[in-house]
Amino acid sequence: MWPHFRALHARVNPGAGFVPYVRGSYSCRVHQWLGVAAGAAVLLSGARTLGLLLVATFLAPLEQRRLGRLGAAARAKVPAAALVQAGVAVVAVPLLLTGLLGVGLGDTARPTVIVTYAGDLLPTRALFGVVLIALVIAGLVPVLHAVGGLVWATLLATFAAALPGLTVPHGSINDHGLPFMSGALVGLTSSAWVGSVLALRALARDLPADQVAEARRRLARAVPWLGVGLAYGLAGLTAARLPTLAALWTSAYGLTALAATLIAVALAGAALRATVAVQESVKATALVVLALGVAGVALAVVLPPAGTGEGPRTLAEQLVGMALPASPPTVAGLLTPRLDSVMLTFGLLAGGLYLAGTVRLHRRGIGWPVLRTLSWLAGLGTVLLVTATGIGEYAMTLFSTHMLQHMVLTMLSPILLVLGAPVTLALRALKPAERGQRGPREWVAAALHARPTVVLTHPLVALGIYLGSLYGLYFTGIFSWLMGSHYGHVFMLVHFLASGYLFFWTIVGADPTPRPIPYPVRILDLLASMGVHAFFGVVVMMSTALIAGGWYGRVAPPWLASPLTDQGTGGGIAWAFGEIPSVLTLLALTAQWIHSEERFARRTERQAERDGDAELVAYNAQLARLSDRAAAAHSMEQP
Repeated sequence: MWPHFRALHARVNPGAGFVPYVRGSYSCRVHQWLGVAAGAAVLLSGARTLGLLLVATFLAPLEQRRLGRLGAAARAKVPAAALVQAGVAVVAVPLLLTGLLGVGLGDTARPTVIVTYAGDLLPTRALFGVVLIALVIAGLVPVLHAVGGLVWATLLATFAAALPGLTVPHGSINDHGLPFMSGALVGLTSSAWVGSVLALRALARDLPADQVAEARRRLARAVPWLGVGLAYGLAGLTAARLPTLAALWTSAYGLTALAATLIAVALAGAALRATVAVQESVKATALVVLALGVAGVALAVVLPPAGTGEGPRTLAEQLVGMALPASPPTVAGLLTPRLDSVMLTFGLLAGGLYLAGTVRLHRRGIGWPVLRTLSWLAGLGTVLLVTATGIGEYAMTLFSTHMLQHMVLTMLSPILLVLGAPVTLALRALKPAERGQRGPREWVAAALHARPTVVLTHPLVALGIYLGSLYGLYFTGIFSWLMGSHYGHVFMLVHFLASGYLFFWTIVGADPTPRPIPYPVRILDLLASMGVHAFFGVVVMMSTALIAGGWYGRVAPPWLASPLTDQGTGGGIAWAFGEIPSVLTLLALTAQWIHSEERFARRTERQAERDGDAELVAYNAQLARLSDRAAAAHSMEQP
């Protein structure tokens, strides 16, 4: 990788020499821990923003179904905390560059160096992502007064807290998703834990003691889960960078990670026993969790022991992050399972929670349609089919396979998932909270009816996001930029699935939407997407320029004859694949329309039986009055 950095250095500093990172040198150790300090500062500032939002949204009790004094006070402090988070992330960029490149702070603080390196290094990309999200939160929270809107702001803060952990370097090329997911989990759990404790401590001085005590009790109930998540993340970081199990106790890296993991597990067990002295137990854990958060950041830059396979050797393998496929794709090769920790964890978690909800309903004696469960599981299965198999591996180097992956994630998987009605299942399975308070069920309902949800479920907005992903991604430089990093690639896959889910939720979703959409509008929306989607496929098929040539031109495997021909195949897949799910969706939508009309007719008949068809009688009486009035007017006009 250093020849690439050396070329960048020569471009921004003509004639100047480049001093690479020298393993073990004193100056580089100082630079390394400057990077650690910068990462810790970003993590702590993000923890404060996330903690305040968690208190306002989830921990503080309500007052007459509105934000209480504690929640309102926490919400009022969020904009300033988010601005501080953005400022710390900006300052951390040159500090982090000193640790990554092994050069002095005077060099990395220059604007030309920052502009050049910031777009090529994953940690600095993550920092700029933190800056952007923090600024959005600072501008969004002052206009959000309902709990539902704050839920969306909390999700943004959660993503910002996880971003610094997404850039953890990996030592193995077999599953680079493991350190990716583990680093994000360490950043998220430690930020939520520390941020909530610090936020409650800062807000407890001038606010009602009963509200603060209730918020601390709720936090204490969540502490074991946060401890388990933190331990899981640290264990994943360790496993991804150690060559053997023995290195866990024979290397400084392994011992550091082992100690942090054991402390997290012990802390989770202690929190389970914290029942009465909630305030004292939470305060006692604050500094320990803070140390664990700093340790998680340190693991991102501390060198692992030798023998971990510090990365692929060729330039193409460095860009892809894994070994290139050795032969052209076959059916068996495409369907061969390939470990992908991120998507596998998502599939197991989503499937497990869904099945747990159905079991809870069954224990209450409430039935849940088997077809909905099968549809949900089939949707998760299709997600894993194109991400945790050879399809996901070949999609990194072949545009055609990537387009197959894209079509499944945006057109097939979302249809199956929305027909599973997960929101309806959650609202039925989760128990209502105590009167005037809120729990998971109330949070789901608040997010469902929040203003951002209302805006996103507008037919034109959902259609614009769905189709804009095609043209805005592939006909700009965004696609090549996202493919250049693992977290960018995962973000792209998540966006495919989320945009498809949003669109088909408004079209054929079994879950309720905050904005009822007439069936004719749904059909027009679907037909418009079919036409624009087909046109996209034709444009790609006929294109004579290589899409994302900066990426596919450099990672093309030796056995690929022509990337442009492969791109034409990808366009054909986009054109042909999109029609089948759309036709099936149109048929399902028509069936739903007919079924809806039948339900309306049955409701009308039952109402007529109850009130003696009062509506029809009133309507006939109105027609009679209009007829008499017209007859009287006609007789007056006669001479």
